[in-house]
Amino acid sequence: MGKKKIIKEMRIAILLDKDLSIDNIINRHIELVTNPIERPINMKIENNFPIYETETIREAKPAPRKAILLPKYIYLIHTIIMRCRADKYHFTKLSYKTMIEVLGKHYTDMLRTLEDMGVIGLTTAYEVGKFGRSILLRNWNIGFTVTKNKKVIEYSQKVAELVGEHIEDEIKKYGDDEFIKNYQDSLTLLQLTKKSEAINYIRNKKYLSSKSKDFYLGKIESFNYDDKMIHSIDGNNRIYHYMTNLPRDLKCFFNIKYQCDIRNSHPLLFNLFLIDKYNISDDIIYYLLQINGNIVDNHYLGKQLCNTLNHNNIEIDLKSTPIDVLKYIYSTSKGLFWDNFLGLFEDMERSEIKQKMFCEVFYSKKSKSTRFKPFAKIFKEYYPNVWKTIKELKAEDADKLPNDMMAHESRLFHQILTECYQLNWKVFSIHDAIIVLDVESNNHFDLDKLITIMTNVYSSNRLHSTVSVDVFN
Repeated sequence: MGKKKIIKEMRIAILLDKDLSIDNIINRHIELVTNPIERPINMKIENNFPIYETETIREAKPAPRKAILLPKYIYLIHTIIMRCRADKYHFTKLSYKTMIEVLGKHYTDMLRTLEDMGVIGLTTAYEVGKFGRSILLRNWNIGFTVTKNKKVIEYSQKVAELVGEHIEDEIKKYGDDEFIKNYQDSLTLLQLTKKSEAINYIRNKKYLSSKSKDFYLGKIESFNYDDKMIHSIDGNNRIYHYMTNLPRDLKCFFNIKYQCDIRNSHPLLFNLFLIDKYNISDDIIYYLLQINGNIVDNHYLGKQLCNTLNHNNIEIDLKSTPIDVLKYIYSTSKGLFWDNFLGLFEDMERSEIKQKMFCEVFYSKKSKSTRFKPFAKIFKEYYPNVWKTIKELKAEDADKLPNDMMAHESRLFHQILTECYQLNWKVFSIHDAIIVLDVESNNHFDLDKLITIMTNVYSSNRLHSTVSVDVFN
């Protein structure tokens, strides 16, 4: 192994509010931990006044030394700011195991103190071994400085080392070394070729909130510190890296030549479940997809499909195969699924509609009712039998369906990328899209061939897809 790089200084994010100085935060930390936490239990009335008995749910601790807490808070606040800044929804999750190993026993009390002072918010949901509590940055009065504190730099390096070991374990579990090597080789060629233009664009862009601007700036600024490698691989074999949540309008500032997306990718994947449930043959789907793309009405779609099938001597029982199921397969296969909803939510962007629909329909853990879920309600009106199928699949385990769909998508894109790597193309994926880099190694790249590979892989898995292409100069 090579010699460990010696870092003498580090650029860090800080809170600018005077009331939230590190000294004030540490003083509040000591105040909180040195006082027991009690809660009332039994109540009795004495002289017309309620008297409560209390129980101690957390004993007081000895006061920690300020010199020990100082670099820990500097590092933790910096990490939370940077992680939340680089997330579109301003949340982050920190590995409890990693933070305890690096920051020690004080970590939990540090989060409690930051929440008490209004710096962060913490969700209540967590599951040991699966996911920790989400952290929301509440105070966005932030700035940047340089620290030479050796402990802060040491914490940063130690976390990076532990995260690297974790990623190595995930890659080993993935079980395809050649594929990962080709994927990593492509990622390392990613370049931010127009940084000054990107920053000017971000400064002049209109945002709904200043937090959104911070997210855009955070993504550009963090590129210099990113190792251009895989960040993680989840249980569904979805691969995450720097580009995973990069806004589409920033991609033109990188050395990207094309982005090829499977249209309606996630809704399209649900066709696998519908085809199995209703035992829909390849012939029926073939003739269904020959129908004129301007037909969107359920009645006429069903009527024309029946006429087409009868003309080709193919029988179909529309009582056992509902029209709305056929329309769902048709609209997702033709790439028209989201178009059906755009006119209903004219004040919302396409990406926002997709997010809401995913949350309320495919990802919702409470899919039995559409109450307080306007997107699910409209989906049910359009596709009642598809909604019924979703409910049935989620009845036993609400998490299984979305995880199965994501696993299917990962499997399909593994096949697509494998074929691309056999052609020596420098490409990688963003879940349902292929990114083609503008590099010398791709001088022999063939866009039409890539589209054919993508559609053939999907059709070989009983899915008929359409591909949209973004071209970047």
